[in-house]
Amino acid sequence: MVKFSIPAVAVALGAGVSSTYAFAPVANTGARSVASSAPLFMSSVAAPEQSPLAPLTVWGDRIPDIIESQNELKSRKMDFAPTIKSSDLGLASDDKEGQLAYVREHAMEIKQQMVDNGAVIFREFDLMKEQ
Repeated sequence: MVKFSIPAVAVALGAGVSSTYAFAPVANTGARSVASSAPLFMSSVAAPEQSPLAPLTVWGDRIPDIIESQNELKSRKMDFAPTIKSSDLGLASDDKEGQLAYVREHAMEIKQQMVDNGAVIFREFDLMKEQ
């Protein structure tokens, strides 16, 4: 943390220097006058001889009408994730063996739903209450 003494702040502000220039780095010209020295800006620092090592940004195609595209996406009916309810499957919520059998039999379908939607919600599954 940088600390400034009260007299230093008073001298910097009282010398007619604005508060933004009071703590800016100044060029070293040999003179110690705060009011006569100009602040050192990044544009006055020597530029590097070669470009920095950074990946180039690849932009996609231009969207001709962004407002229209946004409105089209907002108008779509999208569910958060598919929901699997044990009562819809004809299973009781306390029938852990039946629930486990269902999950085993439909494992690939459930996994594909998870890949497609990011999640699958299990409702009324007591199987999910224990590890």
